[in-house]
Amino acid sequence: MSATSAVDPIIDRAFTHHQEGELNEAEALYCKALEKDADNFQAHQLLGTLKLRGGNIDEALRHLSRALAILEGRGEMTARHALLYNNLGTALRLSGRNAEAAAYFKQGLKLDPSLIELHISLGGSLMEQGDFINATTCFESALNLDPNLPGCLCDLGTAYARAGRLEDAVELYRRALSIVPSHWPARINLAQLLRRTEKYDEAIILLTKLLEEQPGDLPVLKQLGMAHVAAGNLESALGYFRRVLAKKDDDAEALQYVANIQQAVGDNEAASKNYRRSLQLKPLITISATKSPPDFRALLLFAPGAGNTPLDCLADRAEYENNILNFFPDISYDIEMLRNCSDVVVNLIADVDQGHAMLVPAVDLVDRLGKPTVNHPRKILLTDRASIARILKSTPNCCVPETLRYKGSDLRATNFDMSQTPFSFPFLVRLTGTHGGQNFEKIDDNTGLMTFVAQHPDADFYVTDYVDYRSSDGYFRKYRYIFVNDEILPYHLAIDDKWKIHHVTTDMANQVWMQNEEKSFLENPHATFGPHQYEALRAIRHSVGLEYFGIDCGLDRSGRVVVFEVNACMLVHQHNEQFPYKIEPVNRIKAAFDLMIKRMALNK
Repeated sequence: MSATSAVDPIIDRAFTHHQEGELNEAEALYCKALEKDADNFQAHQLLGTLKLRGGNIDEALRHLSRALAILEGRGEMTARHALLYNNLGTALRLSGRNAEAAAYFKQGLKLDPSLIELHISLGGSLMEQGDFINATTCFESALNLDPNLPGCLCDLGTAYARAGRLEDAVELYRRALSIVPSHWPARINLAQLLRRTEKYDEAIILLTKLLEEQPGDLPVLKQLGMAHVAAGNLESALGYFRRVLAKKDDDAEALQYVANIQQAVGDNEAASKNYRRSLQLKPLITISATKSPPDFRALLLFAPGAGNTPLDCLADRAEYENNILNFFPDISYDIEMLRNCSDVVVNLIADVDQGHAMLVPAVDLVDRLGKPTVNHPRKILLTDRASIARILKSTPNCCVPETLRYKGSDLRATNFDMSQTPFSFPFLVRLTGTHGGQNFEKIDDNTGLMTFVAQHPDADFYVTDYVDYRSSDGYFRKYRYIFVNDEILPYHLAIDDKWKIHHVTTDMANQVWMQNEEKSFLENPHATFGPHQYEALRAIRHSVGLEYFGIDCGLDRSGRVVVFEVNACMLVHQHNEQFPYKIEPVNRIKAAFDLMIKRMALNK
């Protein structure tokens, strides 16, 4: 009797135990069969499969590789052996050897193109390598064979989401749930995308239901916190993140969110404590790339409590890894660790008035890192409002209002003797370190000035010439451009009948003519800003010298660019559901930013 014939009954008994879930008995019999026939293909294949499902990857690889070698030696490759390639590829994938795994999945598909598992496995492997386009093709091939696979629909949705096709991904998650309404991954992924696509109410409803089913689930609690933050429900968000911390008090990401919320509501002392604790637990907050491995790694320098460049849009859906460092001037950082996890530095500390105490030590940190840097802190130090007015004063084709900084005590002591200043009424007064029109007023006389200053007795102020920049139709227009390296990209146009304009406070959401004008400006800014105006913008870019910053400006009736504000604190956001024509201009800014830092990181 041959060795193979002698072990066949043993393998049959082992396989019966295997099917009935009696795995220890099955394993013992497979091993017994291999003692009698060390090159038994079936025993190696089935024992390797059992080890794979039990999580013993090294043993699974050993047996499955041996099974394949035996099969190849015999030259007996047929469609029924495609599953062996799938199992071996899966073991390789679980061991982190994705490129090898993909090769085995592809070989298996040559044997049996109709094996759904192989299409799905190859798609998953390609996803982990960041090849979303080909991963999408694999999942679509599986669904062509069987369109009612909720798991595969979910995988395809994730591939679409990673590739930036968010609405398509939402539709796929909904299809998966139409087949299996309780499918947990599809529900949690759908909730996350509803939040990212600004459907906050729907996301909160779905997540609340998930939490009812699994009270205390940490990912759901965190998603609920994020959704409430995005919806502006800061108190509710804080409650959910605190529930996360009650279950896992060392969750650095939750601490970061709590600190962000506390800072937003003015509880700076508590925010600082939580930022510092988050930093102790996890030196860097990592935003993963949309591909693996990432193209490169960026270190983002963030100053809690100071004015920072808004990050959400710039760091979203990046093909590079973003590592956020909470920067405090009194903490010693591991320079070698920071250097090893960054190819380029992006300094987010952008407001000189709020962040001066951070910027000076940040100069030293960035210099010690020695990496290409976007908006080096040394450059930012020259961008306070008074300095910008002085730097740009002689720019051709520009009207740059005089801006000077005063201590409140000096204003009150002198009753602001107009003869000692370059200003005349009316002029503008702003509390230093503020943006968005807060604590910023037009002053018509000394009484108004003293009243305003008295509201902030210990503060400093910027005083700025008032320029009447009304257009001939009586409306004020404020244009925002974003400078990204050598590009000058339009971001928005705000129109109002009041001099102090902010897009969110105008009536543009209800005025079609205003929307049409903004849309026309975004699509063809050169029709509004001609050669002389663009000459002025290019001169401003050169004079300021930052790699990334924005300008708010108007046009006076002689066509000069009236400069209101120039700094790196300008907001660029993706929440444009009321103004869909803004989506593409935002995408252009995002793409230009990504390209700029890629070139800096890779020295191209």
